[in-house]
Amino acid sequence: LGVLIALIGMGAWLWSGSAQSLAQTMQLAARQLPAGQTLQVEGVSGTLRDGGRIALLRWERNGLRVEARDVVIAWVWPRLPALLRERRLELQTLDIGQLAIVDRSPPSPQPFLPPDDLTLPLAVDVPLKIGTLTVAGPATLQASGIAAHYRFDGSHHMLDLAALQLADGNYQGAARLLARAPLTLDAQLRGEVSAPLPGAKQPLPLSASATVRGPLGGADALLAVQAQLQPAQAGSSTPMQATVSAHV
Repeated sequence: LGVLIALIGMGAWLWSGSAQSLAQTMQLAARQLPAGQTLQVEGVSGTLRDGGRIALLRWERNGLRVEARDVVIAWVWPRLPALLRERRLELQTLDIGQLAIVDRSPPSPQPFLPPDDLTLPLAVDVPLKIGTLTVAGPATLQASGIAAHYRFDGSHHMLDLAALQLADGNYQGAARLLARAPLTLDAQLRGEVSAPLPGAKQPLPLSASATVRGPLGGADALLAVQAQLQPAQAGSSTPMQATVSAHV
């Protein structure tokens, strides 16, 4: 039995370093999706052991489409066994050239209710870079130059945002979300933005900061939002400040 296990392990090791192992894994994942979901994968190169490149990765379900182009994924081999032994996924690189999210799903007659449980089956540690992000649907958004680090430790989702370019602003921040009800959120965002002024040749540089705290789920869900905006130059006038509370 020990020899058989060793042979199986050796075969898996050799296959994970083969030129088709990453493409075959993606094809297997596409076939295992539940009914109503599709996954299209094109231009896969690299190995399951070391990572590789994916030219196109498109997932669709009921009018919702998530499309990633020019994906680079990599991990160090000693981290891959941790996925099996310790149930931890730790990537070295996840770079996405273009990420597009298109929501054309039909409106639901039922009000949206946050789920009670957002836990994952394993711990996750992923550094993430996105060249351009486009969101089209009920909300429209375009952003670029995104650099972040995502972690899930079994109880909290955590995101450290190192860079984000949105409109005329550059932002950084951090967020921490409890994975189980009441889904308590603690997020901070800060950045520099340029505001056009009537009659002025140059836009006014502003410093912006905001915090969002509170539970997202449950009957008592309430988010406390605080925002501050002030001229970026030192010694400028008193900052404008607003505090808002709103039910989710």
